[in-house]
Amino acid sequence: QNTMRDALVAGLILNIFNRHCDRIRMANIAQTINVLQAMILTKGERMLCTPTYHVFDLYQVHQDAVLLASDLETKEYVFEQDAIPMLSASASRNSEGVVHITLCNANPHQHAELNCELQEITPTDVSGRVLSADTMQAHNTFDSPNKVQTASYADIQLKGNIVELTLPPMSVACITIECA
Repeated sequence: QNTMRDALVAGLILNIFNRHCDRIRMANIAQTINVLQAMILTKGERMLCTPTYHVFDLYQVHQDAVLLASDLETKEYVFEQDAIPMLSASASRNSEGVVHITLCNANPHQHAELNCELQEITPTDVSGRVLSADTMQAHNTFDSPNKVQTASYADIQLKGNIVELTLPPMSVACITIECA
């Protein structure tokens, strides 16, 4: 079953693809329904969206947008002898001038505080959506089809040209920044 762990991996990979959009022009999921890493599961007349579906939904804001340079300083998430960056991010600006930042917190145990300094833009408003769960194994079922889904992201503030936020453990988020 497709879990929050799969959603987090999808977000991490899509951030890599977005940051290398000069070489990667298109990325997609090979099979979308009733397969491993499916975005949608069906059973008779019933249907549910998996955690991976919600990540692809969050990341569609980068389509036809311009990659923005970003620099991320983050702690590492360490598990036994292995370590990876705790946070992953990519940013773009669409044709209307709206900036989108997609973020992943790979640490399943710790919130991640982030202060994002915006340069060369004048932000006027910030909002976001987040996908998170209580465990990495959390998943949607036909009896509980909305257990893992995106929600409005409230733990975010705009202070001048700084966006301050705290990402929940094991989460994927999309931050939308309206600009003057």
